[in-house]
Amino acid sequence: MPLDDKIKRFTGVIYRHIPSSPDENPKEYKYCGITEGRWNIGGEPTLYTGKSDVVCVCEYGRNMDKLGVSRDNALDRSIYKLSVELEFVLDLTDIVVLNNLGIDNIDAFKIQEKCRATAKHLRTSTKTQAIIVPSLALMDDLSKWCLVVFLEKVDTGENGFVKDCRFHRRFKISEVG
Repeated sequence: MPLDDKIKRFTGVIYRHIPSSPDENPKEYKYCGITEGRWNIGGEPTLYTGKSDVVCVCEYGRNMDKLGVSRDNALDRSIYKLSVELEFVLDLTDIVVLNNLGIDNIDAFKIQEKCRATAKHLRTSTKTQAIIVPSLALMDDLSKWCLVVFLEKVDTGENGFVKDCRFHRRFKISEVG
């Protein structure tokens, strides 16, 4: 099956966390992709979101050391619920998609270089705007995924891919284990 046949429209709700501050805007993306992430090299505008607020909290906890954040210097975070519409999304938790990409199993995504190479290929060689990927913090449950958005391939303006954005809740670093 050609890869293009597996690229689907995604309309739904995702969650994003940002520092709790009146100056922060959940629809502002200027810091997305400045530094490297699992699915991008530094400089590639990339938005990391979660299927649920639980995924967001777990992923933040997993990344605290890499981000240079400790329980002592961490700001509280605000989680926002985003309603989004994306035309071209590829689900990398689907074994058929993985096999089409030459990937044997989901465990390959524990290797950061494999993630970045896969994302780079999809960013530059397909119409894919976003990918559904397993949460590394919750690898044992593929229903708890992350949506990684390639911001250079979507409209981030007022009438762009985010159709609605609402505050969901705050979380304190003490929740992160």
